[in-house]
Amino acid sequence: MHSFFEKPIGIIYAHPEQYNPLFEKLYSRGIAFETINPADHLYDPAQYEVPYSLVFNDMSSPPYFTHNALGIAQTVEYVKHVEKLNGTINSSKVMNGSRATEILSTKSRQLSVFASLGIPFPKTRIVSSIDQLLATGNELSFPILLKSNGLNDHITTTRFDSFSALVNAIINDTLPVYGDKSFVIQEYISPKGNYIVRAEILKGELLYASKVYHAGDQADAWSIEVKSSVFTPSLEITQAIEKVAHASLLDTGSIEYVVDRKSNKVYFYSIRPHTSTFSTITEGLSFNPFDRITDYLEQRLQKIKEIALTI
Repeated sequence: MHSFFEKPIGIIYAHPEQYNPLFEKLYSRGIAFETINPADHLYDPAQYEVPYSLVFNDMSSPPYFTHNALGIAQTVEYVKHVEKLNGTINSSKVMNGSRATEILSTKSRQLSVFASLGIPFPKTRIVSSIDQLLATGNELSFPILLKSNGLNDHITTTRFDSFSALVNAIINDTLPVYGDKSFVIQEYISPKGNYIVRAEILKGELLYASKVYHAGDQADAWSIEVKSSVFTPSLEITQAIEKVAHASLLDTGSIEYVVDRKSNKVYFYSIRPHTSTFSTITEGLSFNPFDRITDYLEQRLQKIKEIALTI
């Protein structure tokens, strides 16, 4: 068995390593780590010690839209197991703990965080049956979006511009709804300038933000990203972002909001507790965010080692 100081970081991550620049940074600094694929993973619930000095939950969501539906559930259970071994959900040995993962797992939980903090989000209904869709047509203003609630619900986001379009989809059985999952009906927010704002979080604080431009008039990240440029939110918005991060126990990840083209009001809509792959390069960014994340990992490791030496 490895001694504590020989233990690697365990990183819960479901993509090939080449998709995450963080791994290259860790290699270059000689920081040992192992990746944990939550969809192909086992652990012993009787174990009293994990084989990692630090568990970093960097479970990104895209694989779970189409397959490996048990990945999120396994992540939550394993992270909770590690937290219990260390006595608290604020354990220094876990980054992005079980609360952050549970919030990721459904849009309704993300929206509940915004609601609890009094932070605005698009008017929404969570629906468990197609029969309830007609009721939403009387309560929400069109256009509306039908979305998946969970990450593995296999529901394609669909826009309805009128009540009659929704009725026709129900009558003709063309709704992209499958199985017994709940789904989200949400008023469509036309994004000002065709961009959303993605705020990257580190240590529960704003690391930087960017305007992410999309192809077409879309307010959600499911449309194609075509450009990203660095952006500084107002103090009020920054404070709201960090309130969400703290309430979510988010060590690193991103929070997204959109500015309504018509009213100029801000609406939050997404919390993602994992590092971005930065497939779209952010123009004007003066530093490499993965250097900062690696610095933070080293700081966390040093703190854990100092604690271990006092025991």
